[in-house]
Amino acid sequence: MGQAEVDLNGGVTIVKIGGKPFETVIDKQGIQRFKTDRLINSLYEIGSIDLNQLAVQYQRGAFTQEEYLRFYTGIGCSVTGLYDLPFFLDLEIENPLW
Repeated sequence: MGQAEVDLNGGVTIVKIGGKPFETVIDKQGIQRFKTDRLINSLYEIGSIDLNQLAVQYQRGAFTQEEYLRFYTGIGCSVTGLYDLPFFLDLEIENPLW
């Protein structure tokens, strides 16, 4: 954990992962999630993306960790869900809500 920014006015909290800022919001169930990228989330919701196949491709070097991270933040993954994924264990997560 470390220092990060909290925007109490707009409901946006900045979480840093590997030193890079990502916007998060609290959903209706009280879960802190990354703000979604509409294009990525749309592809995910219509079933055009297989998360298992994506993990295999990442492990084979098809794309970088940063690209893989952008995908997971783009689908609105919860912050704790991202923290639990083994692909990002080497990245420090700074979350002021923890």
